[in-house]
Amino acid sequence: MSKFLKSLPIIFVLFLALAGTAKATSITLQGINMPAWVNKEPFYITYTALDYLNNPVEVFGYIKKDGGDWKEVGHSTKLSDTFKVDSSFLSGDGLYKIYFREANSGITTGEESFNVDFTAPDPVSNYRKDRTDAYVYKICWKNPDDEDFNRVVIYRSDKTEFTADSSTQITEVSGNKR
Repeated sequence: MSKFLKSLPIIFVLFLALAGTAKATSITLQGINMPAWVNKEPFYITYTALDYLNNPVEVFGYIKKDGGDWKEVGHSTKLSDTFKVDSSFLSGDGLYKIYFREANSGITTGEESFNVDFTAPDPVSNYRKDRTDAYVYKICWKNPDDEDFNRVVIYRSDKTEFTADSSTQITEVSGNKR
């Protein structure tokens, strides 16, 4: 028992030494509403940071095309902020990754992936209309063989020249590639 009491101060000193080397962090960092599919620019990436000790934060946002190098999108000292991503950060269609890093603590979010696709699918083909009754037509077409094709929007007007918008749209037909 006396050996234990004599070694207690040594154990205590070792505990303090080891506890001093462990880096505790009070920061939580998270990307918010990250895009899954992007087909227009600019788009925005957003983060939020929570620091329960009220320490200052400095958050950096990064983006890269799969197989490319990381580029800094922006940085901020706010607990929540949004960074604008435009064509200067994009090098064409493909898979991209983003993440955020808090500089003071070294905390990072996990990488999140999303697709950039500015190339429109091919148009429908083999369009025809078949009269099924005096005032009824059946509209037929063939969908293109494109992975990102997902719907056909149908408009109607009694004028040859018209604007294709919500006032002339009559339906959307979902569809897959042929």
